[in-house]
Amino acid sequence: MLRNLINGYIAMLLSRRAIVSSALAASGAALAGCTGTQAESAPAPALKSPFLLVHGAWHGAWCWGKINPLLAAAGHPVLAIDLPGHGLNAAFPAAFDIQPRTPELATEFSPIAGITLADYARAVAGAVDTLLAAGFPAPIVVGHSMGGGAIHAAAELLGPGKIARLVYVAAFMPKDGQPMVAFPPDAQAPPSLLTPLLRSDPGVTGALRLDPASTDDSYRAGLINLFYGQVDAVTARAALNLLSPDIPIGAMVSPIATSVQRWGAIPRTYIRTSADNTIPPALQDLMVAQADTATPANKTQVLRLDSDHSPFLSMPQQLARALLSLT
Repeated sequence: MLRNLINGYIAMLLSRRAIVSSALAASGAALAGCTGTQAESAPAPALKSPFLLVHGAWHGAWCWGKINPLLAAAGHPVLAIDLPGHGLNAAFPAAFDIQPRTPELATEFSPIAGITLADYARAVAGAVDTLLAAGFPAPIVVGHSMGGGAIHAAAELLGPGKIARLVYVAAFMPKDGQPMVAFPPDAQAPPSLLTPLLRSDPGVTGALRLDPASTDDSYRAGLINLFYGQVDAVTARAALNLLSPDIPIGAMVSPIATSVQRWGAIPRTYIRTSADNTIPPALQDLMVAQADTATPANKTQVLRLDSDHSPFLSMPQQLARALLSLT
C-alpha cells in the first residue's frame, strides 16, 4: 500500500514535469523562431525533502490530517504511517465492545501486547527506505509523543545520511539506555495527568489501556484535557472517537540505545509545547538537556509553541510553519 501511494505520487510528479517541459519546449521553439537560435530546455525542479510523519500513542496516521495539505501545498511530499497496533493496524480487547463496562476491561490481555519497540523502529526505518528507493531525498522524520521513541530507535538503526532531520513534537527523546517511561517513574520527571485515566494494570493486560469509548462524561472530559485541551469541542470529540484503547507496555519500557555516531549525528529539532498535560514542559526540557549533554557538537534546536499536547489539531497552521522553517 505504501509503495502504491508513493508510485502514485511519482506518476503525478512526472505528469506535472511533462506538462511543464512541454510548455517550456513550446516557448523555446517560439523564441528560436524569432531569434534564429535554439533555446535550451530548462532543468526540472529539484525535489523537496519529504516529510515522514509518525503519530503518538493511541493515535494513528489520521491525526496529521490537518497538517498534510499544508506541507503538500508548500511542495513537500508527505507520508504519514500507522505504527504496528495503531490506526488501521489496531486490535481491540473483546471487553472494549461491551457496554456497560465489565470488570474484564481491566483484566483482559491485550491483543497487541506482543508488539515491541523494535517493531516500531522497523516500521519507521522501512518507510524511510521506501522513500529513498523511490528516488526521494532523505526525509524529515517527525515523531509526536510516543512516536518520538519510534523515530529515536529508527534513527539509531539507519544512522546519518538517510534522515535529513529528526523532529520531536511534544515527544519522548530519552537519553541513551533509558525507556520512554519507567515504572516507578523517574524521580526527575514531573507527574502527568495520564496515570489516573489508565483502565488496567499494565502488568496484567500487557498494555497501557484507556477507554475512549467510555460513557462517563467526566472520564471523557479528562481524556480531552489530557490530549486536546486547546482543540475546539467538535474536533476534540471526533479525535477522541478515533483513539484506540491499547498501546503495548513493552514498547514503552524497553530501553533505547543511542550512539553519538548514529542517532547523535543527525540534526534534530524539538518542538516544545508549553501547555502540555501529557508530557509536561519540564520533562521536555529535561530530555533536551540530556540529549545536548550527550552530543555537545550537535545540540537540539528548540522551537516553542504555546500549545496543548496536540498542536496538529489545536494550531495546525503554526505547527506547519514550524516544520516548514526547517527545510
